[in-house]
Formats: sequence, structure tokens, C-alpha cells
Amino acid sequence: LIAPVITAGCFLSLYSAGGCDFVRVDVGFTPSNDSWNTSTVELGLFFYQSGIQGTNKYRAMFLDGCRPYTDQFLEEFVQDDRTWQVARIMAYVAAGAGILATVTAW
Repeated sequence: LIAPVITAGCFLSLYSAGGCDFVRVDVGFTPSNDSWNTSTVELGLFFYQSGIQGTNKYRAMFLDGCRPYTDQFLEEFVQDDRTWQVARIMAYVAAGAGILATVTAW
């Protein structure tokens, strides 16, 4: 009975870490830089909301509009942010622990 609960927790953890709405911000003005130029932003740990529908219908069911960060965005906004890096590392650790717990439970 415990294995299905652990498996569900693992999948929910993977889904939440892979989403693109971890942080939602309305900055109130339109930035004038090349990396980001909209007044609202939806960021995840690994993806951002682009507003463009994807062509893969299976991925679109879960992560519609989510795109990986561009190198320029990572260099300007994420590279020097240690808390962002720690959050990403902890997402990897949680995913690994969830998968290990699921494999062990079954």
C-alpha cells in the first residue's frame, strides 16, 4: 500500500520541479534588454513560460509553452545567483531521492 503513495509523490515532485511557474512576477514596466522584454514573467527552475504552444502534444499536456532558458538569460540573470543554483541542485536531489524511494518500495 505504501509503494503507490511513494510513486505518486515521486511523480508529483518531478512534475513540480519541471514546471515553468515556480515564480510569477509582474514587474509593472517593460524592460528594455535583449534577454527579457515583457512586463510579466513566469519562471521555473529549469524552464520559463514562453507563451508559444509546443508541437509535441504529449509534452504540451504537462508543460505547454515551457521552454529551456537561453544561454544569454542564464548568463545575465542566473549565473551569479547562488540561491537559484542551490534550488536547482535541491530539485535534482529530491528527484533522485524520489526515484530511489520508488525503486526501493517496489
